[in-house]
Formats: sequence, structure tokens, C-alpha cells
Amino acid sequence: MNNSIYLANTILHRAFDENIKVTNLKLQKLLYFVYSEYLRIFDKILLDENFAVWKYGPVLESVYSIFKIYGANRIDELALDSNGKLIIFDENKSPRLEVAISNVWDKFKNYDGVTLYEITHKEGSAWQKAKQRQNYYMEDYDEIKNDNWRE
Repeated sequence: MNNSIYLANTILHRAFDENIKVTNLKLQKLLYFVYSEYLRIFDKILLDENFAVWKYGPVLESVYSIFKIYGANRIDELALDSNGKLIIFDENKSPRLEVAISNVWDKFKNYDGVTLYEITHKEGSAWQKAKQRQNYYMEDYDEIKNDNWRE
């Protein structure tokens, strides 16, 4: 299981604790915002997977493949590893990650996936620039780091 799945589970764990609905679309946008926020604050790459430039915005394909069974419905279970174990990041042991997740979660937890989709599609966004270049992956870290979703 890669660290993209760990991060998805960590976000979903928060959602379950607070009884907040998260769909696959919303999860993908939250993952992207956390990734971008971590890059902006700490100037470090958080995940070992690049975001794909899909029609509905940045997507971690490994996460999508696990949670696509939910379609547009609420995700109600965390992903398990190949041994059936539940894996999430221990935010207490990773204060940097906790900061990035909290910054994004506190701002966007009550938004729906469509609203977050609209944010990633704003004029001048990193996703839009990658799409215009016809890139399959978002690989310009400066664009991601300085993306306009915070505005």
C-alpha cells in the first residue's frame, strides 16, 4: 500500500470522526489540497505518486481505483492493506503532516465535491495549466506549490 492510500485513510478517518460526508470526488480534491499545502509550507514532496490530470481535476489513480466502487456516494470504509490491516498516518508522530491536513480540513471539510472541483478548475490553476499543456500528470511542483486554490 502506498502513502497516497495512507493519506486518504487519514483524511477519511477525520471525516468519520466528525460524521462528515466524503465522496471520491471530494476526497481527491482534499488530497490534492493537502499535497499542495504541504509543498507550500515545507517545500517537500509528500507523496510518491503524481496527480493525474483528469476531467474532474487532480486525481491520485491508486486512491481512485480503491474508492471508485462508491461512485458519487459517501465513502463509508477505510482501505485495508493486502493483509487486511487498516493503515493511517499517526498525525501525532508527524506534526508537519498534521498541520497541512488541519489547514485544509478546517477550511474545506464542509464543502461538497462539486464546489472543490470548481476550485481546482479556476482560471490559472495548476490543474488548468497542466491540462492546457496536455500533460497526463501534474509534475510542475512550483505550480502546485503556488496554486490559486487558497485565494
